[in-house]
Amino acid sequence: MSANILKFVIPIIGSLVLNIGLALGAAVLWRRVNKRIWKLPLFRICARYLPWATALFILVWMAGIFTGLSIFYLIGGAGSAFLIVYCVALLLTLPLSYLLYRIGISPTQEKTDVGRRKFMKIAAGALPVAALTTSAIGVVESFTGVRVPELNIDIPGLPDQLQGLKIAHLSDLHLGYYYTLDDLEKTLALIASKNPDIYFITGDIADEPALLPAALKMIHGLNTPYQGFASVGNHEYYRGINKVLDTFSTGPVPLLLNTGQLVNIKGADIYIGGADDPVSLRPDILAFIRNTVDKTMRNAPENCFRILLSHRPAGFDAAQKHLVNLTLAGHTHGGQIGLRGKSLFETLPLGKYLWGLYKQGDTRLYTSSGMGHWFPIRLGCPAEAPILTLRKG
Repeated sequence: MSANILKFVIPIIGSLVLNIGLALGAAVLWRRVNKRIWKLPLFRICARYLPWATALFILVWMAGIFTGLSIFYLIGGAGSAFLIVYCVALLLTLPLSYLLYRIGISPTQEKTDVGRRKFMKIAAGALPVAALTTSAIGVVESFTGVRVPELNIDIPGLPDQLQGLKIAHLSDLHLGYYYTLDDLEKTLALIASKNPDIYFITGDIADEPALLPAALKMIHGLNTPYQGFASVGNHEYYRGINKVLDTFSTGPVPLLLNTGQLVNIKGADIYIGGADDPVSLRPDILAFIRNTVDKTMRNAPENCFRILLSHRPAGFDAAQKHLVNLTLAGHTHGGQIGLRGKSLFETLPLGKYLWGLYKQGDTRLYTSSGMGHWFPIRLGCPAEAPILTLRKG
């Protein structure tokens, strides 16, 4: 087994062990929440076989990765996504459901409490059903189309020539089983209708390397007034970085890897840099990112507008040292669960720069939630290919 495949499969094996544990925990809680519900055969069967069904779908998903059979990848991915989210939702809702049930069955001498007790018991049973519905919605949303929102980004010191510059930001297409070339064609038609001036791609383009040449040709077909550029993501390494580099070397879209290029747009000089990706979650990831951003921006001339393409939004912190005006990133998929335009995980210790616009002094970052995904679940965090319009801050 190649090292690239191992890097991709090992996290899935870890998720297999983790999610069997989640399913077992959910099944135990489910049994204790409402003993009357537990007596119903359907609920008993669902709880008992939840861990095994979760494991089965993950194994089918892995089989799809090894064999390349799309039917395994689709069924295994969608099934495991649904069950994993359902297990997590159960673990979050069942303790409250159990509390409501205990309140509902507690003895009381107040006749007026009868209605309250009945409501509590109904609510206790409704929460697991709500978790089931939410999980199903999340899987369905992952198969909806990519939206193309138009957003203004105010940047202090923006050159007058760049006022109103429209950037199409493409990230995390993950072309293959869940996002196809036909889907890309539809998205590009929506992008073209917005008349962008230039496009940038921030990595994880194709999970099926054979699709990369056609994808680059299609994206280049946007015929924007100015040449677009791309940077790499971790999936370029997973799928074989040498093949990716060969494809870009003969393709229509320039790839920036630890380097940058000075271009003139509307009479303004712009230095566009493309950072490398650390591939894994090893302990020195931040040191790697600082190093690649240093290499990428070292030749940027003074007194020019600076844009950094960094697959991981962590590049934003390193970019500030180099006075980068705008950083574009992806990778996070917004945590694939959002609320009011931000990732639900934004407040967690590792939840930094997950989705949307961020500001630090005079510098700006936009992290895209991505156009595709390798795991089919999205809830309140739709796939996107934003059009970013620059405005003087």
